[in-house]
Amino acid sequence: MSLLGIATGCGTLGGMRQRYKLASVPDDAIVLDEDGDAVGVTNGFGHLWRGYAEELTFVRDTEVEVVEVESSYRWWESFASNLAWGVIHPLGIPVGWAIDFATGAAWQYDPVEPVRFVAGGLAGARDVVPPRILVAPPAHELELLSDEVARRLADHAAQRWPAARLSRVDEVGGTLLEYGWTSTERTPDAFVDRLYDELGVDRVLESEIVEQGDQVVAYWRLQNVFTGETEEAGELTLARAELAVEQLGWLGRWLASAVAWVPNTATLDIATPTALVAATVSDGTYSGSEQFKQDWLTVLSGVGLRSLRSSRIRGDFDAVAHLQTSVGFHWREMRFAPEGVTMEPPAKASFDWFKLTVGLAPEVGLETLIGYFYLSAIPQWGVHLVDGGFAGQRARRSWTWAFEVEAEVGYLIFVTRSVNLRLFARAGLPPEKIWRRPFTALGDERIRVADQGVATLVAGFSVGYFFPEVAAWSRQLWR
Repeated sequence: MSLLGIATGCGTLGGMRQRYKLASVPDDAIVLDEDGDAVGVTNGFGHLWRGYAEELTFVRDTEVEVVEVESSYRWWESFASNLAWGVIHPLGIPVGWAIDFATGAAWQYDPVEPVRFVAGGLAGARDVVPPRILVAPPAHELELLSDEVARRLADHAAQRWPAARLSRVDEVGGTLLEYGWTSTERTPDAFVDRLYDELGVDRVLESEIVEQGDQVVAYWRLQNVFTGETEEAGELTLARAELAVEQLGWLGRWLASAVAWVPNTATLDIATPTALVAATVSDGTYSGSEQFKQDWLTVLSGVGLRSLRSSRIRGDFDAVAHLQTSVGFHWREMRFAPEGVTMEPPAKASFDWFKLTVGLAPEVGLETLIGYFYLSAIPQWGVHLVDGGFAGQRARRSWTWAFEVEAEVGYLIFVTRSVNLRLFARAGLPPEKIWRRPFTALGDERIRVADQGVATLVAGFSVGYFFPEVAAWSRQLWR
């Protein structure tokens, strides 16, 4: 019974109903399925029960058009996903496949061309539905310039189509970012219908910014999201001097670029950190390793900020390469114990090691149906505070600025639209000067930190919360 439940959950991955685009020219046709049940009205989205094939009937006034909808096998969602259950039990694979075929979840309906009615319906029989237009971010490498031109385009659209309902970037910016639509990227085709359906739009105003001397020109086109036709096109010319981002010169352009790297996820590391500091003295080896306190700091090793891709646009199987913003605050307690050392006074010591780092890391990864696997190298600048000393001596503090590179490998999965869990292991070789200074400050010249004598390793899991609104807030702050 448990095997059947597990396979059912995996076999129906993605749901047994499919969002489907319903389009006709003219629109406002009622669409019925094979059972005669209404599934939607054109132009809009309906939800169909998955199956091998479906027959849809489009009815508009006295005209009726019947369309055969074919389907394709869902290789990743059905075939590949059920292979994972072979780890639990070999029968999980065929059981999952069988459930998919029995329920229809193994199939994905193929898109069809918009239905075109011959007579076009009765003239004047119904009111014209006002267009619902998404003003998309204009394409340009500078986010803030794109946002400013988008506001001008929205004002232009309000004058050109006064009856239209506009979805402006300032209003739906968070949703657009969740679906990966920015000034440099567009929502992947596999997810764009979901975005249109959520926003309730039937047209999109797309544009591209071209800088021409002292002018900025936005070439726009109004596209019907259901028929795919470009209904109108034009251009909007703006004086460069009128744009706020241009009035600040190089600073404005730098801010316009930097806003793209604003972290969007807060993380809490729950891990088992370890560290080693190796030093030498005249009569033996002196090493320090991390010891845990018996309190909540035992497992709470750090907090941080990261840049993540939204869970809404994670594909079935997709290779990813991008730059990862990383901001972190980590702490650990170090206790030193001598090995074959006869120092006076006894060389036992205790230090607290805090570090705050900022970095921009190249990351490669693989998105799958079961989560995101990644590998990153993190070059980062940071400030280190080592606070403590030897037994019987007054504690000293040492501040050090240092550059280091850490490597991280991990696995991440979104459990909700915002909450994500990450399993990771991170290793680094911090500069020796971080620990040379504390020993020097304590006035014991016999102790010398060995070259490459400092190493760190953190392994565990992290809880993160994804804030797609952060980038939108940063842009509002700019305004």
